[in-house]
Amino acid sequence: MRIMLVVPPNSLEERYGYLRYVGTMYPSMGLASIGAVAEALHCQVKVVDCEAMGYSYEELEEEIKSFSPHLIGMQTFCNTVNRALEIARRVKCNISNEIKIVLGGVQATLFPQEYCKNEYVDFVVKGEGEVIFRNLILALENNRTEFLDINGLVWKKQGCVINNKDEKIVDSLDILPFPARHLFALEKYYPSAQIRGRRVFHIVTSRGCPYRCGFCSCHKTFGTTYRFMSTERVIREIKYLKDTYKMDSIHFYDDTLTIHKGRMIDLCDSMIKNKLTLPWACFTRADVVDRELLRKMKESGCYQIFYGVESGSQRLLDLMKKGLTIEHLKQAFKMTKEEGIEALGSFILGLPTETPEESERTIDFALELDADFAHWELYTPHPGTNLFDIALQHGRLLTTDWNKFTTWVDEPVYLPHGRSFDGLYRHKVSTLGD
Repeated sequence: MRIMLVVPPNSLEERYGYLRYVGTMYPSMGLASIGAVAEALHCQVKVVDCEAMGYSYEELEEEIKSFSPHLIGMQTFCNTVNRALEIARRVKCNISNEIKIVLGGVQATLFPQEYCKNEYVDFVVKGEGEVIFRNLILALENNRTEFLDINGLVWKKQGCVINNKDEKIVDSLDILPFPARHLFALEKYYPSAQIRGRRVFHIVTSRGCPYRCGFCSCHKTFGTTYRFMSTERVIREIKYLKDTYKMDSIHFYDDTLTIHKGRMIDLCDSMIKNKLTLPWACFTRADVVDRELLRKMKESGCYQIFYGVESGSQRLLDLMKKGLTIEHLKQAFKMTKEEGIEALGSFILGLPTETPEESERTIDFALELDADFAHWELYTPHPGTNLFDIALQHGRLLTTDWNKFTTWVDEPVYLPHGRSFDGLYRHKVSTLGD
């Protein structure tokens, strides 16, 4: 079977706005993992990342015609799902109605029946895709037309959408093959401006999140448990990337790398023992680090930690269900910088119910934390997240064009009640020089 995995067309300007020259362009580890599963079944797999390659819809059509896939799979996010549906329409109308269209990813998982109702979509994969996609490939190769036994799949029978029961999450991440990075044109990818290294690769070593931040959908896609690869599995992948691609810097892309302190110390010790102390950066929370852990991370090569701060208002932190206090954040930044690690922070302006005074407080808090790098964004309410309904109760959407719903927007797509576009944008602009 020939399988094409596609990242829809999307320009750097649309994705990052005025930060288009400093943002990240990494290959999708979701598609890389799906690609590895398909290759293990001896399928011929091709990845077309239109965003990285700068392809238009017309150029993608030519790629599809040349490869002649039996199936096209696309990972969806809020700001890419309509682009994926446009690709599906073009495939069915302009190329061949016989090509199967499969959607997966966050947006498709949140609203699987809605997207499967689309006349150009054949299947939707809910949640983690590796097991489900494998089972779907095997069924299609056997020319099956009934899919009731494939958990996690949404499909159609005589025009009716059938939503199968969910598939179990993958308990042991060690059973998954290395992501098929070789399917991507790796020379087209690069890290964000503050990341060190000439050959940077990003690695995901865990899934799931026990936290319930209102703006995040991670727990709805990857489950509410926290699962991580064994130290041995992570070390093998690091060695593979170093030997195969001459990797000289690691970006751990786990949502919250340091949730399990014992696991993290073991990983750091193993990196040191195996002489794999490459420069590395990660994301985590302010309440899951301490001095012992930070010192071990520094010793193993960690030079930068990106913390989710979001707001300088405790009321708004509580509204978002961050589970953090202002004091947690102060202590984490203080310890991190004292241990010689760069402390970065993300900050959100324009949250539901946020007042102008709270916007000012967040800006002042960022200055107080003295972050080495501050990522400022205007709040974007993503459908399916817990904060979305609260946002609609206490504000209004300025557009329903999901293509514009990226956290890097130059202009607001949402305004809390009592706030003006000019006032909110003025607060955003005021952060650019800090």
